Amino acid sequence: MLPLTAAFEAVAQMFSTNSFNEQEAKRTLVGLVRDLRGIAFAFNAKTSFMMLFEWIYPSYMPILQRAIELWYHDPACTTPVLKLMAELVHNRSQRLQFDVSSPNGILLFRETSKMITMYGNRILTLGEVPKDQVYALKLKGISICFSMLKAALSGSYVNFGVFRLYGDDALDNALQTFIKLLLSIPHSDLLDYPKLSQSYYSLLEVLTQDHMNFIASLEPHVIMYILSSISEGLTAL
Repeated sequence: MLPLTAAFEAVAQMFSTNSFNEQEAKRTLVGLVRDLRGIAFAFNAKTSFMMLFEWIYPSYMPILQRAIELWYHDPACTTPVLKLMAELVHNRSQRLQFDVSSPNGILLFRETSKMITMYGNRILTLGEVPKDQVYALKLKGISICFSMLKAALSGSYVNFGVFRLYGDDALDNALQTFIKLLLSIPHSDLLDYPKLSQSYYSLLEVLTQDHMNFIASLEPHVIMYILSSISEGLTAL
């Protein structure tokens, strides 16, 4: 992992200065996170994946968060970072099995929530996006966030009751950001883009199975939006 460590340290060094070569930083970071995503995808055993997780968290997670904060408007940068995070929270082959006393599952979800919330709140500030660019600039990132949240909610490595017990708003922030992002998408776009449709309906299924209290607490117009999206989705089959 030494070359990857050196790359992360180089990006961290750039971020620590007031003026840095933005294009060089983007190029280094994008290459790095693509390599890491490939490694994470290949690590299906618990032992190897835990080594990767303990290497990247907490040392280098702030760099990924900072990249989303700075370059949320640039999908060439945000897409690889979001895809890496979505891969890290995917409990493929039960590789994310933490000890009973370990807080790592909760810590990982906190980072997931932070990234979704940061990206979501910033991408909504873009305003009107031309129709021919809306998927690349906005909807693709939102789709990855939906997939990321679905993987984190259904991974069976987080006791979500802990967040309410200790007054931690990570879960609520992620769910509220999902709603804000959803309401920014016309129904027609949900059906026009297959990857967005798949990520949305898969996430909605998890929410209605395990987080019905949240669904029931939504404002009537939000519930109507969701019901309409289900109806239109069924009609489109």
